[in-house]
Amino acid sequence: MQIPTKIDNHELVSARPASRRLVSPRLVLFLALALVYCYVSFHRVTLAVIGDLLASEFNLGPAELGLLGGILLYCYAFMQLPSGILADHVGPKRTII
Repeated sequence: MQIPTKIDNHELVSARPASRRLVSPRLVLFLALALVYCYVSFHRVTLAVIGDLLASEFNLGPAELGLLGGILLYCYAFMQLPSGILADHVGPKRTII
């Protein structure tokens, strides 16, 4: 069943009811968060995968590779503060979008 709705020029158009939407907003939000999670996980694992190549290419030892991994961790940890403040200020839904 379609529900007629009015728009500015007073024409009637049919709109789908909220229960019959093609894509749920919750599904879109879930997929966006899942994509971001996969992106972040990819970046965490990448250093382990290319560690041998980096060590041989730039003559890095285990200490330097550990330092590189620590820098990556500190960058993620440092960005938690601004993103938390942003989420508190504008709300979590608008922060993600």
